[in-house]
Amino acid sequence: MTLAHAHPAPAAGPDLFAWGLALAGTAAAIAYWWAAGRLRRRGDAWPRWRAMAFTA
Repeated sequence: MTLAHAHPAPAAGPDLFAWGLALAGTAAAIAYWWAAGRLRRRGDAWPRWRAMAFTA
């Protein structure tokens, strides 16, 4: 019995799905903040805590 055994090499980085998911989440947060700012400039009250909760 030998103690040495092989492990698969780690991937070079996150896969394409992870990058796409991160990009989609970032785009959604930017669009949400842009829309909330537009409502605020229009005079409608949009609580900042709601935008922060969405982003989190």
